[in-house]
Amino acid sequence: EFEIYSEEGKNKIKFLESKKNNAMTEILSQINLILSKYSEENKLTFIIDQKNIVIGETNLNITKKIIKILDSQLKKISLK
Repeated sequence: EFEIYSEEGKNKIKFLESKKNNAMTEILSQINLILSKYSEENKLTFIIDQKNIVIGETNLNITKKIIKILDSQLKKISLK
């Protein structure tokens, strides 16, 4: 009985991890589309991940703008 319960628990965890991975893939896909469009509209040559910057002007950080756009475009993620 314990083995059955343990196996069911493992299966549920795998199922939830799969759902989470699918949702993250969808979010990242949307972010890439937003970044591409944003860079075209604002004539940006490149966008660099903030963790790779040692020093930079704070007005160059577009994180809040991108998050605001993502929030407006992606209201809900289906966990099919």
